[in-house]
Amino acid sequence: MQRTYPGLAVNDQLEIGWRIGERWWGQGIAREAAMASIPWGWVHTGFRCILAWTTRANTRSWGLMERLGMDRRAALDFAHPRYDPDDPLFAMIVYGMDRPT
Repeated sequence: MQRTYPGLAVNDQLEIGWRIGERWWGQGIAREAAMASIPWGWVHTGFRCILAWTTRANTRSWGLMERLGMDRRAALDFAHPRYDPDDPLFAMIVYGMDRPT
């Protein structure tokens, strides 16, 4: 099920994401899965970029996005419409990579 939120620049964009149980953090599982998913996305979709987003506080995910070759896309940052402004999940930051030429 695709969820879209009117007015968000990330709507209808290809997103890569990961949720790993805390017990398995730091073992490279998210990176391995992401590194396999990115080439799949280029081959099987026509999207010109792949995005990823996380909360401002999740510096581990920022680091993974950077290690994957993504760069910061601050113009796409957004306030998540499912959370209240005082919730830590409200302010989302976006990273992305463009399709290789």
